[in-house]
Amino acid sequence: METLLKIIKPYNLFTTLYPGYLFAVFCDETIQSNIINVHEKSVLLGICFCYFIGSLINRVGSLVIENIMRKIIDFVEYDDYVEASKQDGKIDMLSQTNNTYRSLSALFLVLTIIKMLPECIMTVFYNWFDFIVFVIYVMAYGKQTNYVIKRVNSVLRKR
Repeated sequence: METLLKIIKPYNLFTTLYPGYLFAVFCDETIQSNIINVHEKSVLLGICFCYFIGSLINRVGSLVIENIMRKIIDFVEYDDYVEASKQDGKIDMLSQTNNTYRSLSALFLVLTIIKMLPECIMTVFYNWFDFIVFVIYVMAYGKQTNYVIKRVNSVLRKR
């Protein structure tokens, strides 16, 4: 258990595990989902489950919240971010905090949607859950691939 917590970087703790755990707690409290009790037999299973749920919430934040904010706020170009973060280490910390806020925003968006959906639509959601998760991760994969491409191109241009 201690080794697992050493592996999880602070960034993943605050942007993934923490929102996943809060989701489980809030669902147990608001819609009596009993998520926490299901996994109390195994702490490791509970951590993995909360991490997975947090990962989904994080991806919703990346794909939905971030895209909304890009329409409101001018983001810096990725090359500029990379260069500036090399010169000022505090930028990475600020970005991590920023991404934690994005994940928490996505958490409350997801919770609000869940609480507002009628039971019949929730049944449809549960039946399509695997496909919805697939779509979220395919979109996240595409976005991450674009970041890798931008980073590689940035390095190659500096040669």
